[in-house]
Amino acid sequence: MLQRFFPGRGESLLFEIDLEQRRPVTGPFIQGEFRLVCQEELSDLEEQLPLQLLSFFRERFSMRKDLMIGYFVSDSLVYWGWVSFNEAYFEPDLNSWIKIPANAGYIYDTQTVPAFQRNGIHTAGILHLLELIKERGKEKATILIRRDNRNAIKAIRHFNPRCLGTLRKHE
Repeated sequence: MLQRFFPGRGESLLFEIDLEQRRPVTGPFIQGEFRLVCQEELSDLEEQLPLQLLSFFRERFSMRKDLMIGYFVSDSLVYWGWVSFNEAYFEPDLNSWIKIPANAGYIYDTQTVPAFQRNGIHTAGILHLLELIKERGKEKATILIRRDNRNAIKAIRHFNPRCLGTLRKHE
């Protein structure tokens, strides 16, 4: 199960999304609720998520000022995504820093629990993250997606992304 949450490393594509140039999205097709997740809520998720993943989330909340959005179905977290407004973000899969333009937010680590995939939750989650970035006064969003993650690439096509290039892991 952890393999799904901590995928392998490799080549990734960096995309930019203009927040004024996106198409409407339908979904999700399972009734639930998107909301910001705060650090205090993590203890409520201990029975749902692996301990390693919860520790990872706690570390993020303590070290950064990034925001996490979640989609909850009957109080179960079935999707999460993070957004950073920092000047740079260290991407562990690439062992490299990614510079974030001043007019952009950086979307990262978006996941849908396997049993809830293929229901429009991921695409709707990206939409919520884009709206959050726009609410903070930014004009663009950047997102890094592993080249082999075809479903994630398909999900962002709704937002007319522009590929900025390919990034590879630095040893």
